[in-house]
Amino acid sequence: MNRRNLLLGLGTAATLSGAASVTGATFADSVTPTETDFRVIAQANVNVNGVANTDDGGVDNTTESFVDNGTADDADAGVNFTEIGTNDVDSLPVTHADGTTADENLTVTLAFAKDDTGILKPVLELDNTGDTPVDVGVYFTDENGDSGFGGDVDGSGGDLTPTDVVNTIQIVDSGDNPISTDTITDEDNPNEDNQTVAGTVNVPSGETENLGIQISDDSSFNTGVEAKASGNAFSGGVDDLDLIDAISIGDDPNTT
Repeated sequence: MNRRNLLLGLGTAATLSGAASVTGATFADSVTPTETDFRVIAQANVNVNGVANTDDGGVDNTTESFVDNGTADDADAGVNFTEIGTNDVDSLPVTHADGTTADENLTVTLAFAKDDTGILKPVLELDNTGDTPVDVGVYFTDENGDSGFGGDVDGSGGDLTPTDVVNTIQIVDSGDNPISTDTITDEDNPNEDNQTVAGTVNVPSGETENLGIQISDDSSFNTGVEAKASGNAFSGGVDDLDLIDAISIGDDPNTT
């Protein structure tokens, strides 16, 4: 299985990236995309390509001064969280994606305000290089099928649970149908056996399917982030939250 970086960011009272930095509303002292690591794990015969850039026809946010449209091999490409200021919050959400798991240079960055809602698309492109069709879904798991949630995501009864995360971030197909995890039966052990996805998308052999990222305003998630973050939203204080370490994209997942 191939794996590369997918970086997610969360703004307003906090910003978040894959290995995740949470900062106050001033966005001061936040991390750059190259300092975080959120892995995309692709099943054999399924390549994942980043298309949210000026060259590949996906979401293009490069008119924003804090989004660098460098290539996948450019360490500065994508959303630069250190350059996002309070006056930029109204410009969110923004995203950038380039490269491919086939070349092991996929990078994706996303920044959004925690009360944002909507769908950014397309961000990723699935390419079925195999000889048979696949019904693709997305788990929040690593390459071993274990939890892909970060160290600051709690188990049951905690401030910020896996369910809070999946209620806020969903991967959707080209028809805006969610295809990532929406139900977790054991929040203390959210491995692939305890996750079910909202649905799947069929990708015939030799065909492609565009994916987007859906952002939802979830009150429990917002409360959990605020409880976890020690930074003051008006002082620009900084805290680190590790929410997602990996997602797995593959055939025939368990569906809800």
